[in-house]
Amino acid sequence: MKGWGKLKLGEVFKLEYGKPLPAERRADDGEFPAYGANGVKCRTNDIYWEKPSIVVGRKGSAGEINLVDGGFWPLDVTYFVVFDENKYDLRFLYYMLSRLNLPALANGVKPGLNRNHVYEIEQRFPPLPEQERIVAILDEAFAAIATATVNAEKNLNHGRDLFISRLHQVFGVPKSDYAKATVSELARHSLGKMLDKQKNRGKLRPYLRNFNVRWFDFDLDDLLEMRFQDSERDKYTAEAGDLLMCEGGYPGRAAVWPGPEPMHFQKAIHRLRFHDARHTNWFLYFLYYINATGEIRQYFTGTGIQHFTGKSLATVSVPIPSSVEIAKHVAGFQAAQAEADDLARIYIKKLALLNELQQSILHKAFGGELTADPKVSDRTLSEAGV
Repeated sequence: MKGWGKLKLGEVFKLEYGKPLPAERRADDGEFPAYGANGVKCRTNDIYWEKPSIVVGRKGSAGEINLVDGGFWPLDVTYFVVFDENKYDLRFLYYMLSRLNLPALANGVKPGLNRNHVYEIEQRFPPLPEQERIVAILDEAFAAIATATVNAEKNLNHGRDLFISRLHQVFGVPKSDYAKATVSELARHSLGKMLDKQKNRGKLRPYLRNFNVRWFDFDLDDLLEMRFQDSERDKYTAEAGDLLMCEGGYPGRAAVWPGPEPMHFQKAIHRLRFHDARHTNWFLYFLYYINATGEIRQYFTGTGIQHFTGKSLATVSVPIPSSVEIAKHVAGFQAAQAEADDLARIYIKKLALLNELQQSILHKAFGGELTADPKVSDRTLSEAGV
């Protein structure tokens, strides 16, 4: 790293405060973007800073960074970078900041980033010509990685779209001979237990929150405990085969409890026990379909935090074919879901590898190890299997 000098970031650039933008100075078709902490918030015909810069989130999405290539307005929840263009390359500073994990420096109830903490970070800086050489290599490599990332995300979404398409073939236009039944006719449903203030009664037991309920599955890594009495077991536990659905937080999200042991659950979750067990997975796939299409929102209440109340749930009308058709369709849904899940695993892994490779390249760049290899981007993509 010959010629690289170690400097504190406060010696390299200043983080200047953004400024509030009154409503009357905002315009949907404005010439200039106005940046909030995590990106463009609105537009305006007024300009606050004319030069390209880097916007850094100060409050809210504190530490998030955005590269700005022209005039803009930084809102009061942001900082923007001011530096000596004769000594430093803007994109070099952007790449450097992107690897420092500035959000980790945020603190407080409403996370905020203190610029003095950023100023104390030490980094090594090469002369300007070397900065420009490194940026040219990074731009080439990251352009290829960005393209590969977009393609991987498209393929990831494609698998989900195929699954939803399979559901649409059945639920989109139900056959005329399908019966109709409401949830209140098909199942018994009830809510779980409220957080218990009587801390001296019952035994501490793990329970499910709405956070733990995912689509078609459960996340059991972060279970909390509260007291349940033995007499409450039937009322507040899910048995194998029960469908659990979020009432609030993530309204409508649902999965079937696999057992074999029963599991307690809190009030933000509905438990549904279908009179005919064949209807359990049928209803789960129907629920997922109307969630994907947005139809589920007609059952929500609340203007801010929305809920899927028991009263609304009872009225949900479900198309019901014959038992033979239910079995056939559910088997088809499960096969389509398994295929979508397999594709998701493949492309989630590819996206993770692409992110790791990007971080590896940044590490080399700021360690003085990046050579002028024109095939660096091809090699990184090959290593990622893309």
